[in-house]
Amino acid sequence: MTCPCGQYEFIDSTSASLTDALTYHRLACNQMMHSFLTGTPVYEEIMTP
Repeated sequence: MTCPCGQYEFIDSTSASLTDALTYHRLACNQMMHSFLTGTPVYEEIMTP
């Protein structure tokens, strides 16, 4: 997969499905935004599907 700018190739693999990988990244981003905006760390258990 090539990024929209055409300069980089994304190469990776996972044993999880694409849906699981995207869900994990969505939860991780939500956790980072919450921690940044509130100044309160969110525990990793919340990210566990």
